[in-house]
Amino acid sequence: MSKMEQIERFLACSKSPVQLVKHWDDVKEKPEYPLVVQAKLDGVYSLIVKEHQNVQVFTRTGKRMYKEVLTIEDDVLNMLSDGVFIAELVSYDLTLEELSGMVNPNRKEAWTPEQVDKAYGCMWAFHDYITHDELLFGMSPAKYIQRYDTMQIKLPIGAYTIPNNNIAYSYDDIKSIFDTQVDIGGEGVVIKDPDACWLAGHKGKNAMKLVREYRQDLLCVDVQWGKGKRTGQVGALVFRFLDNTFKADLGAGWDDDARKHLTRQYLDDASTVVGKIWELKGLQPSSTGRAIRLPKVVRIREDKNIPDDEGVAGYDLVRS
Repeated sequence: MSKMEQIERFLACSKSPVQLVKHWDDVKEKPEYPLVVQAKLDGVYSLIVKEHQNVQVFTRTGKRMYKEVLTIEDDVLNMLSDGVFIAELVSYDLTLEELSGMVNPNRKEAWTPEQVDKAYGCMWAFHDYITHDELLFGMSPAKYIQRYDTMQIKLPIGAYTIPNNNIAYSYDDIKSIFDTQVDIGGEGVVIKDPDACWLAGHKGKNAMKLVREYRQDLLCVDVQWGKGKRTGQVGALVFRFLDNTFKADLGAGWDDDARKHLTRQYLDDASTVVGKIWELKGLQPSSTGRAIRLPKVVRIREDKNIPDDEGVAGYDLVRS
């Protein structure tokens, strides 16, 4: 059995096949300085596996992306050395929602001519590398700075790598780099421990993110119940925004006690939750302008009785 076949089987049955990024504020035990700080690109996580002439691209959950993704910078993909390259698929012509839809593993229909044209504006932004066996084992003992150097050696000329030359010796350094990225329209930064290994399923101090925030105070119109360990608890709130509704999960500040209290509060009197104004935070407005990307519930706003979207074009569409 080839390595590619082994990897496909492994990814198909693995719940957490890759290392993930956690928000800086949610990591209690930070690594020691100095730390590597990279620009956070607004793209699609891509696990690119190359074996001989065979190349496949997988999502963070281990599913193979829609086949036409292999036409994006195919000259770069075909010239990769054997191994597992971790990259962001980014585009300056497509919104993230549009790009995600084009490479969705469940997609059935071929790309439209317009999408094919816009795919020429996409690129792979490489930032990490592990071997086939390390992916199958779920761990690479190599330090991040070593993996990054190996990646650069194995990439063909012309491949884009996320720069690795920003070093932070304090949080002030991180904040300065973050502010620069936001000022030029960036999403934020990823902070990495240069001495950390790569560990599948890890979401913590190995790689952390600091991203810009977008906040809105909106009207709650419903609740959604949790699943799994949150069964029997309120898991998310549903909000109205212009002529649309969307759900927002409870943020990191909501521990078990706070979640249970909210659930009891809702069961005792739903009007203490639904019909109230709540503060939400997210990354930015969605591409449609009628939702918030990655929304999280922060707190109830007992001091407000008018949502931020009242008076905005489209608001009256949902009041009737």
